[in-house]
Amino acid sequence: DGLNKEKFNKWAGSEISKFCGVLTGDALVFSQQGERMLVTRDMNLQNSGVVQFYLRFGCSLGEVPSSGEPLLLQFSNDGGITWSLIAELGEDSGIEGGRPHTQHLTIPLPEATKSSNATRLRWWQPSRNGTFNTPWAIDQIHISSTLFGLPSFNSEPDNIDWLLRPGSTLMEVCGVNYTSLQFNSNDGLRIAETPDIKIVDQSFIQFTISLGCKEVGTCFG
Repeated sequence: DGLNKEKFNKWAGSEISKFCGVLTGDALVFSQQGERMLVTRDMNLQNSGVVQFYLRFGCSLGEVPSSGEPLLLQFSNDGGITWSLIAELGEDSGIEGGRPHTQHLTIPLPEATKSSNATRLRWWQPSRNGTFNTPWAIDQIHISSTLFGLPSFNSEPDNIDWLLRPGSTLMEVCGVNYTSLQFNSNDGLRIAETPDIKIVDQSFIQFTISLGCKEVGTCFG
């Protein structure tokens, strides 16, 4: 079924598909009736800060989620016997002017998730009768750590250390003899995201960017 069983112990009402266009490529799309749920395995979140993921409500025009179909992000410290709410995600999370769009969410983890070395997270969409009006999709779930951030990040020479770079292609552009990220996809989002990095007072960011390279050899100054 394609989902990483080392990270998730339950998923229902979903399939891995390109149908919903969350980023580029596959996402976990919840379009089936009945139970809709995604549950992680137990994790040690004692040094974690936030959970990040990409979310999309509705896969095509006209699919606007009902206010009675919220998506709940919850946690459990007792093996899934009891669940506590972290956030309620509804029609405001992914609907812009009536048009479905992908949203990147960063949600702080409450202190109670750090009181145990065995905490699991659950994305659950409850229903009164097991039917839903609108599909939704989730992709690129990432839990940041306040302890294990990289001391630095350098994309050179081969750009392989990015955490996420949808919509990009590694190639030589603008007459230079090294590879760069070229964002030339017309589908989904265009994003470059690093792994967690430890930031100190002396930290700085430096990069070269070109928008609309037309003349060879002149876009990188």
